[in-house]
Amino acid sequence: MKKLQQGDKLNLVKTGKNLKQIRKSHGNTQTELAEKIGCSQSYVAKIENGQTPMSLSTAIEICALYGLSIEQLIILNDEPIPII
Repeated sequence: MKKLQQGDKLNLVKTGKNLKQIRKSHGNTQTELAEKIGCSQSYVAKIENGQTPMSLSTAIEICALYGLSIEQLIILNDEPIPII
């Protein structure tokens, strides 16, 4: 597993696309996801479009909802962190 290193950066666009794929695979709309995690649909849309980073609390809520680790949700430096 890749270890996080100083200088690693969140890839907003790829993390957003990853979230969208995960959300759709669970059959949720942006509105449904927003309601389940307590935020607005527009915030979910901005995350999925790479316009804003998600907060740590939002990432934790999404991971808990979908049974993911944080490494499965976020993408750093253009590459997903492999899950073993």
